[in-house]
Amino acid sequence: MDLTQPRFELGSEFDRQLSERGSVGTSAQCLSLFTSCLVMLAVLGENTESPQSTLQQVSVVFRHGDRNILSVYPFDPYHDNMTIWPEGIGQLTNITRAPPASVEWLVNAPVVLSSTAEDEEIEVRISRGKLQMWELGRYLRQRYGSLVPDLYSPEDTFMTSSDVDRCLMSAQLVLAGLYPARGTQVWNPSLDWQPIPVHSTNPGQDNLIRMDAPCPAYSKEYELAINSSVIQNFTQEHADVFRILNEQGWPATRIDQIHGVYDSFKIEESRGLVLPDWATSIYPDKLRGVLETYEAMRVHTPLMKKLISGQY
Repeated sequence: MDLTQPRFELGSEFDRQLSERGSVGTSAQCLSLFTSCLVMLAVLGENTESPQSTLQQVSVVFRHGDRNILSVYPFDPYHDNMTIWPEGIGQLTNITRAPPASVEWLVNAPVVLSSTAEDEEIEVRISRGKLQMWELGRYLRQRYGSLVPDLYSPEDTFMTSSDVDRCLMSAQLVLAGLYPARGTQVWNPSLDWQPIPVHSTNPGQDNLIRMDAPCPAYSKEYELAINSSVIQNFTQEHADVFRILNEQGWPATRIDQIHGVYDSFKIEESRGLVLPDWATSIYPDKLRGVLETYEAMRVHTPLMKKLISGQY
């Protein structure tokens, strides 16, 4: 999402309100990383490409691959259709199927694996999340081949991930692309893969990667921001969005309560699925405007940026 030009800019009035309430300049009490579902890879090695190079370590931070919807909005016609979400809700995608009406979507889609035509119906299988992550591992091998050893060693490589299925799977797939079984590490001649550990921390104890780890200092700043008159006025100006959502059974009275439904709309649209009429009356433009303002608000002050960005 492009937040460089948000539809609603939080300006000097917002800063003044927070300053008057004593929030700006508060000392940080705890830190959390920006994203709640993240994978980190660190590789140590000796650069063999250039003797003059001082590069000794590469740290890679990446998100998971394409996934299915995380939440189901009321009266969602596709929520229990396992032909659309065969991997499960919130899971890393394997393939997706596009209906025949999605011509524009098909033109802009990723790799087409196969297609058939029967009775004027077209089924197209599109490679998605899993292949994305495997290709990322292959890219890292190509990009840092002079540093990354050919064979995996726990002395060289360390992978850590959020304790979430799609993140753990993404980490495994990146490692599969980065370290295919070679030489003495081949244990099954018919399988170009080897097990490599992925480390994770219980969500309740993860203050490195988990975005919503408890942080009293950030929570204080957040509540000051979302209850400011600027945000309250913005919410009133977009009352029609909240009214429509509530009429359709999605309870929302604050700008931080619409991300789930926007996310579901966006993913379903990307699959070529037809959204309900009531959804198209607010999606994408109106919902995006609210979401962009929310994203800008949550990192608006220097202290909020510091607290939410974490240890790295």
